[in-house]
Amino acid sequence: MRVSLLARVQASLLFGLVMIALIWVTQMKAQQPHISYVDLTPVYITIHFETDGDRTYVLQYTDRFPTTGSVTWSNLKVFPQFPPNHYVWADYRTNKQRFYRLQVIP
Repeated sequence: MRVSLLARVQASLLFGLVMIALIWVTQMKAQQPHISYVDLTPVYITIHFETDGDRTYVLQYTDRFPTTGSVTWSNLKVFPQFPPNHYVWADYRTNKQRFYRLQVIP
């Protein structure tokens, strides 16, 4: 059975469209940034989180509880665009309370 040139072109275009759709869906399913869990040691607080690839993450902290008022967040560490992975960051324990958040920069 012979396949016409037009049928081959149509099949190639369809395959290309399917691949573009898969890439788009994958990008749409990017995780919301969140801290997976926190471990306490006598000296450190270790903060664990998962990343999507090619996104920059910023781990921030504040010493004030974030209420309805304005809170100033300080950058603890900026994680540039790394491959997707599980990351752990260690912060020194202090005698102050600290609140952490993870932001993503598209």
